[in-house]
Amino acid sequence: MRKKNVSIIGGGIGGLGVAALLARDGYRVHLFEKNPTLGGVCNRFSEEGFTFDTGPSWYMMPEIFENFFGLFGEKIGNFLNLVRLAPSCRMFFDEHPRGIDFFSDFAKDKNAFALLEPGSEERIELYYARARQKYRFVSEHIFRENKETLLDYAKLFFKKGGLGMGLGAVSSMDAEISRVARTPELRAVLQYPAMFLGAGPWRLPALYSFMSYAAFEQGVWYPKGGMYQVVEVLVSLGKKHGVTYHTSAPVESVHVAEGRATGFALEGGKYFAADIVVSDADRFYTEEQLLPARYRDYPKSFWENKEPSYGVLLLFLGIRKKIPALAHHNFFFNRGWKEQFRDIEKGKLSADPSFYIGMRSATDSSCAPSGMENIFVLVPVPASTAVSNDELDRYGEKVMRKMISIVPGLEKGIAFERRWYPQDFAERYHSFRGSALGLAHTFFQTGPFRPPHRSKSVKNLYFVGATTNPGIGMPTCLVSATQVFKEIRAREAM
Repeated sequence: MRKKNVSIIGGGIGGLGVAALLARDGYRVHLFEKNPTLGGVCNRFSEEGFTFDTGPSWYMMPEIFENFFGLFGEKIGNFLNLVRLAPSCRMFFDEHPRGIDFFSDFAKDKNAFALLEPGSEERIELYYARARQKYRFVSEHIFRENKETLLDYAKLFFKKGGLGMGLGAVSSMDAEISRVARTPELRAVLQYPAMFLGAGPWRLPALYSFMSYAAFEQGVWYPKGGMYQVVEVLVSLGKKHGVTYHTSAPVESVHVAEGRATGFALEGGKYFAADIVVSDADRFYTEEQLLPARYRDYPKSFWENKEPSYGVLLLFLGIRKKIPALAHHNFFFNRGWKEQFRDIEKGKLSADPSFYIGMRSATDSSCAPSGMENIFVLVPVPASTAVSNDELDRYGEKVMRKMISIVPGLEKGIAFERRWYPQDFAERYHSFRGSALGLAHTFFQTGPFRPPHRSKSVKNLYFVGATTNPGIGMPTCLVSATQVFKEIRAREAM
C-alpha cells in the first residue's frame, strides 16, 4: 500500500521528532521551517568567536531522550557526548552572595538545605520521596500514554497512586512547598522549576513538583558542543530515514477541502500537496493565521482567555576574562522573588528582578575564545510587546548592576553583547503574545485543558510541540512527537 505524504510546518524539537519517526515508518516526509536554520526556539548563533545557544539550556529527564532514540534502535551515547554537571547549579541569594552549590545528589545537598533552613532535611527528604512517586506516575501514565481528555484523566484516579496525583492536580506547587520549606530561600530552591513552566508557583498544580525529582535527583546534563547538538542529531536521524527539510520556507496558508487538509501554500505562492499535515508552529498562530476561519477549533475568545508563559529579556554576553564565581547554571534570587511573577501577571517590570545565568563555557571551552566566557542571561518579563525595548534595556542595566555586585569588574570585560526581547520571539517564532514558552502550565492549561494533538475540524491535521500536550520543554516536546506519531499510525491503520 502506498505510504502517504506528510508535510510538517515548523522545525522545532516536536516537528523534528515526529518527522524522523514518520519517515522511519515509511511515510514520505517534508518539513518546512520559516527560519534559515532548523530547531525553532532551540537554536544558536556565533559571532566574534562566541557561540550562543538561544533557547533551552537545561538537559534534564535523560531517560526520555534515551527512550526516543531507542525507538530507532539507537543509543543516545553514540550521538551525544553527555556530561553530568557538578554542581548542577549554583544559587545566589542576598544573604548568600557567594552562592550555594547543588549537586542533584541528596546526600551532598543536605548540607545546602540545612544552611538555608536548619532542621529542614527530614521534611525535604519526604518532599523528594513524593516528587519521585509523582515523576514515576507521570512517566508511566502521561508520558507513555496519550492522555488528553477529562475522561482520560479521570480514569487515572483508579490507577495505583492515582488519588495522590489527583490531589496534586488541585493543590498548588506553592502550597505544597510552603508546608515543607519555611524560609524564602529554601522555597526558592524548591520552586525554581516554575521558571520552566511559565507561571508563578501558586498558579501551577502541585503535580509539577515531580520536576524537583528530575532536577535534583536525576541530574542535570550538558551535551558537549551545546544544546543545538540535540537539533543536529534529530535532523541526522530524519535524513537517515528520508526526511526532506526546507528552510527559509514560511507557510502562508493551509488548504482544506471537504474537511481534509490537502496541503499548504508557502509565502510567494508555491503549493505543496499532502495527505497528512502536522503543525509544530504555535497552535494559536496555526489557528488564527494559517487555517480558514471555518476550520478553526477555537474562537478568538478562547485565546483571549488563555495565559501565555512569561516573556524573556535575553542578554548574550562575551566576557574577555574567566569568571570562577559562576557555575554552568546560576540563579540569582532576591528575597521577594515571587513578587516578580506577580508583577509579570500585572504586565509590569519588577523593582528587584531575579534572573538566571547560563555560562556553558564553564563546561565547554569550545563556545568562547581561550581565556574568555560565554554568558546567557535570562530575565523573566511580561510576555507582551507593549513593554518597550527601551524599558527593557533599562531593566537589563539593573540586572547588570546586580551581576557586577557579585562579579566586580565584569562590565569592563564585556567583549560582545546582544539582546533579545519578547518582540524577537513574536517575530522569529510566532510565539503566543511574544511569550518565551507558549501557554503557561496553569491549572486550566494543563492536561485535558491544553489543546489536543488532533484537529477537531480537519480530519488529517495534527499538532505537536509546546503549545499542545504534554507541554513545555525539550523532553516533553519529544514525548509529544512520539504521541502524535502513534496517533497518526493508529488512525491510518483504521
